[in-house]
Amino acid sequence: MKRRTLLLFTPLLACNVNPTTPTFDLNGRWAYNAVDVGSAMNLTVQNGAITGAGSAFTVFGTDSFQVQGTYTPPQILLQFVYDSGQACSYIATLKTGVTMMGTESCGSRSPMPVNFSR
Repeated sequence: MKRRTLLLFTPLLACNVNPTTPTFDLNGRWAYNAVDVGSAMNLTVQNGAITGAGSAFTVFGTDSFQVQGTYTPPQILLQFVYDSGQACSYIATLKTGVTMMGTESCGSRSPMPVNFSR
């Protein structure tokens, strides 16, 4: 009797093992603004590969950058390569279709939280 009960519940447990992760459209304009810095970028996603371009703004001026990365829901991995030669990485999670919440790392600078939104 116990064996039959276990077999009846096994399919129910298997249904909850791998819940699907929602996929959001990353295509388009994303922006980040803080007190004295900000950036805006336009992204294009095709089969999980991200490409794009943008500009960063600081009190010292503007620097353009190219973007390459991947989107494996819900995780986003981006590389920013600036015209000035600086390269940064960005690791984020996309929990809604309007906000990327992540951390940017550039060279020897300590990683900092950066949230892009639409």
